[in-house]
Amino acid sequence: MNKELHQGMSRYASLAQALLITSLLLCSGGLDLNAQISMSRLQPTSSLRAMEDPIAEGPIVLDHDEAYKCPVQGASDQGRYIFGYSFDSSFIYDRESKQYTIPSTGTRVIYVWDSGDAVVFVNQNSGGILPKGSTQVKSFTSPKADYPYVGPIYATSNTQYIIANLSNGGYHVLPAIISRSDAGTYVVEELPAPKEDLLGGEAQYTQARFCAEDGSIVYGVQVDWHGMFHRLVRWVRDSEGNYHFEGMLDDLFFNLQAPKPGPKPQEKDYITVPDTDPKYQEQLQAYHKAAQEWAKKVLARTKTVSFFSKKLQFSSDGNFICGAVRQAEDDETYTKEYPLLYDLRKSEAQIIRDMEGYCAVDVWGGQHLFCFTGAPPIGGSSVWSLATKKPQAFLKWLSARCGRDLKKDFTYESIDDLTGEKKEVTLPGYPTRSRGGLVITFFGLGQSEEHNARNSYLVFKKPFGTFIEEVQPREANLFGGYQASTRALYTSASGCQISVYDTQGILCFQGESNTEGVCLLPQSLTQGAYIITLVHPNKGNTSVKLHIDK
Repeated sequence: MNKELHQGMSRYASLAQALLITSLLLCSGGLDLNAQISMSRLQPTSSLRAMEDPIAEGPIVLDHDEAYKCPVQGASDQGRYIFGYSFDSSFIYDRESKQYTIPSTGTRVIYVWDSGDAVVFVNQNSGGILPKGSTQVKSFTSPKADYPYVGPIYATSNTQYIIANLSNGGYHVLPAIISRSDAGTYVVEELPAPKEDLLGGEAQYTQARFCAEDGSIVYGVQVDWHGMFHRLVRWVRDSEGNYHFEGMLDDLFFNLQAPKPGPKPQEKDYITVPDTDPKYQEQLQAYHKAAQEWAKKVLARTKTVSFFSKKLQFSSDGNFICGAVRQAEDDETYTKEYPLLYDLRKSEAQIIRDMEGYCAVDVWGGQHLFCFTGAPPIGGSSVWSLATKKPQAFLKWLSARCGRDLKKDFTYESIDDLTGEKKEVTLPGYPTRSRGGLVITFFGLGQSEEHNARNSYLVFKKPFGTFIEEVQPREANLFGGYQASTRALYTSASGCQISVYDTQGILCFQGESNTEGVCLLPQSLTQGAYIITLVHPNKGNTSVKLHIDK
């Protein structure tokens, strides 16, 4: 593709949290790590009510031949059913019965409801509903005879709406929403989409991706004919039930005041003679001139940051759109990638430029943005705190939330693809949180040539992201003291993970003690009471109350 055309373009704390932390502070008896105690030893306060271990079970590896073939994709809303799929195979695991359901070849499980019924995509056919315990798919019926295949891609947890795209077997698709009638049947409705893109040419396709739980808004993407410029779009339902198409964040990625360049000039429209004809060179030069003029108009119409729709995802709580953008460099090639987060509640978008190379995947507890880089499962994962604006390695972050070191649970032997030798790896893989928050699944690296994946899951007693990451005082003397003048928090070892919460349960700071066992709390912490949790590398964890004076 022409270099001038931007080459290379192509997831608040809850009331329960607040009440819990407030009660902790009120009943703690006022343990104070103030300057006057300087370097004295501290004991966890006995009146500080400790929270139980949040993990109910796991991590547990999914031990089945089909589960070793397919990446795990997630769990049903309340976590009873875990499912995974690859191009032509799938599995559904029922945690209660401990039984696996293996759909027929060519069937992909898109989502499983808490009832056990599944939404499936069927290769070279229409997808549909696979009832629990059945092998027969109840196929969807397309309203378009020339686009007979219905490909579901997303389903709401309440079973009322399914997002799909209609296909004729080719690359072009039509967006659609499937609604459940009072009789329990599903009706497919094509969504309106303009043929023209923001450049003034014909759109290659407009695709629906996901929707609000009540079906009132459908989100999707539009891609120009050449696949270079992606656009975030949505369909909004009016009071009469009709959907209307509109763009999102257009002014972030396009210069809307610049004229549309229109369709790209085609060589066949300029060159009408063979290359042996005397007029050939003249016609070729005319074509090149027209193409260059068009390229200049494209550059004027577009900005140096571009939306990347292939990594678009809906957060598990339904409040955020997660994805990525690409940034053009001096040579006008899109090379750098950054997470994109759009808050649907505030209608605000932010590009997180401190996380270069990562894509936003999900938001947990309204405060923690999970990001991933590379190709799952071997890429890197990190958590960006929306409160502190700082990242932390995912496994350390998860261990701190759970009050235990999970490193050993995700350390195992795997076969090196290059040497064929066994090697020990520590890799949680690609995590996916169930919408209800009770289960997190992990797509990990396979342990042999026969096993393409190592899928596992964690089950929580309460929805993950809604409880305060507070841990039991299993070990005394993990805190060594606090020096108010320097805001130095002393611990009993290096590598202790420190989390600081305010009285509303909002995470204010995360850090780690250095080689001398010291963690400096930031000056941005204002006067008031805080709860500090500490996870020791190998001696357990504890919590204390800290009052900061300024």
